[in-house]
Amino acid sequence: MTTPESQTRIQPLLIAAYGVFASGIILFIVLFVFSLPGYLFKTILILSISFAAFGTGELLNHPKQKLITRETVQTNQTTYHHNRNPCILGNLFDIIALLLLFIALSAFFFPH
Repeated sequence: MTTPESQTRIQPLLIAAYGVFASGIILFIVLFVFSLPGYLFKTILILSISFAAFGTGELLNHPKQKLITRETVQTNQTTYHHNRNPCILGNLFDIIALLLLFIALSAFFFPH
């Protein structure tokens, strides 16, 4: 059974979504382990929420879908793929993450 590579390979944005989500969670944990100054605490907190929101949005936009081809029907084999299928909630999380990223950058570069 042969399937096209574009249908079986993992999407790069999905890999990035897992990485960004994990780094947001790690930043959130590190934030409470170390004692940081107030402006840096606020910046990293907003940045970690932004990373987690972006990762969540992209994971929602890449749902697990069943791949139906002639070969899978004939062999009765189930194959899954994660092609991008945008949804409103996933796009909303992406927009919120982008806004929070700019807020975090402005809090970092222009502290009070």
